[in-house]
Amino acid sequence: MKYSFIPLIGCFVLFCACEKDETFKSNKEEEQIDFPNEIKVDSGYSYVDFGENRLAVYSPNESHIYESLILAFPPTNGTNTLMRGILRHVADSTDALILSPDYVQTSAYQYGIMIDSLMALKQFQGMPKYFVGYSAGGADAFVEAQRLGDEVDGLVLLAAGRSTNGFLNASAPPLMKICFCSGTEDFVYPANVSLYEDLLKLRQDMKFIEIEGFDHGGMFSTKYPDEIAECFAFVAKRR
Repeated sequence: MKYSFIPLIGCFVLFCACEKDETFKSNKEEEQIDFPNEIKVDSGYSYVDFGENRLAVYSPNESHIYESLILAFPPTNGTNTLMRGILRHVADSTDALILSPDYVQTSAYQYGIMIDSLMALKQFQGMPKYFVGYSAGGADAFVEAQRLGDEVDGLVLLAAGRSTNGFLNASAPPLMKICFCSGTEDFVYPANVSLYEDLLKLRQDMKFIEIEGFDHGGMFSTKYPDEIAECFAFVAKRR
């Protein structure tokens, strides 16, 4: 049985959502953005303005004491609200805070500065940090994990494929453990298979989970919580 949560999402998000220049270099003509030194979130679902980006947030408790931070990379503009919904059950079971920046077609430099600023917030220091991205958002998560190295404790790729620009440098994989989750109807595409094979060749510490009957759009749903939980359990387990 196939689940099509968003019509034609396989064609749309995989090929048009990674147009940012993937080189993390400063452009003197770019306006520098001031980011806050702290963010305050409500319990449950909320939004937080962070510089020029609006974060979709999910906080699992009212005490605002968290065991880990999940940074969720969406595939297209406006889909960060869906990302926190996909991951909510993980946050509830592990006391993790979910922050999902909106996808903005901007330079890699400004995008990277925003991610750096989030990671550097004092309130998140000392806790494990996990990156997760869906489709083209997986490419952004991959690129930022490569750049940040051991600052990231684990990487989860949902329905990711090699056709997006961010995976062109898969010859230099991130250092952390990776869980690659794909639907059986989505994994027939060469781009998805190619990325999986490239990571295997690199002997990356990786787990692969395939969801029976799911296509690309079906992966953008809340209908496979156990598999996502399995992914996070794998990347969180110390070597």
